[in-house]
Amino acid sequence: MLSAGERADSVGLKYVQPDSLPLRRVKKGKGFAYVDKHAKALSDAKLKERLQKLAVPPAWQDVKLARDPKSHIQAVGRDEAGRLQYKYHEKWTETGHEVKRERLAQLGESLGSLREEIETQLRRQTVDEDFALMCALALLDRAGLRVGYPEYSREDGGRGATTLTCKDVMLRDGKVRLRFFGKGGKRIERILEDASLARALGLLKAQPGEMLFRWKNKDGDERCLTADDVNAALRQRFAETTSAKDFRTFRASSIVAGAMQEAAKSDKKARADALKHSIKESARFLANTPTVCKASYVHPDVQQAFTDEAFDATSLFTGPQRAGLTRGETALLRLLKLNAEK
Repeated sequence: MLSAGERADSVGLKYVQPDSLPLRRVKKGKGFAYVDKHAKALSDAKLKERLQKLAVPPAWQDVKLARDPKSHIQAVGRDEAGRLQYKYHEKWTETGHEVKRERLAQLGESLGSLREEIETQLRRQTVDEDFALMCALALLDRAGLRVGYPEYSREDGGRGATTLTCKDVMLRDGKVRLRFFGKGGKRIERILEDASLARALGLLKAQPGEMLFRWKNKDGDERCLTADDVNAALRQRFAETTSAKDFRTFRASSIVAGAMQEAAKSDKKARADALKHSIKESARFLANTPTVCKASYVHPDVQQAFTDEAFDATSLFTGPQRAGLTRGETALLRLLKLNAEK
């Protein structure tokens, strides 16, 4: 599989880091102006015209832009919810499915070892940043939660993993019960029969304070885990483009992939019905709508393979199950790698 940098090279683009973008958008009167890293206004008319055509939403804050028209990221900023948003070069967007495939495959390749590490960390007695991080990753992986941004909590009370409060988590007899309002005010309820996670979350709940994922550093100062902390750790472990959302994407895609085995020998209509049913199942797990799940979470490779009568899906289920992965996750990883080799 090509790396992200090689993927950019293959379509004539330059792979860049978001923090390296040298230009800034600043407020000027009722509109905006563009300045360089020294806060000097740009004078190049063609450059300013290109930046304006990017149509960066006016609501974005801390907007950074590329000087090079071939940078794979053309602009980055934070939306009203504080989330990092990107404007990509159109050629990079066209290769989005390939990049997404690569990212999910990288996650799948290492997910088994990550789960093993998480389980080891959950047995620790010391509450620190690494412990809190692994507990949060366990919730992303096992409960399909969003990572959580404080801006959502302030706007509509919507929470994710890193913004859970102690009151959102109930522990009893080795079970974890989550009850809270998620994005858009949707009621989220999860029950996990998971003794090791329950014990670990109990240690976090025993710490003084409202937020679940908090600890005291070596100086005695209280710290709380953030979405940026989680995403930075994932990028360091997997790939520069990996994010917490990839856990939800991988899980949704694997639920649908796992349903292909029974539908493989059915007729076209039965396969279409099975695909629709499995997408609904993945949507229930993510606490999302089937429409959003189909468009944003279930990878196109899986949907195409599901309905392609010429594709023998039984090949995805032949051979040993990948260590640390479910049957559906193993099938998904095989499909992603198969399509990457085409």
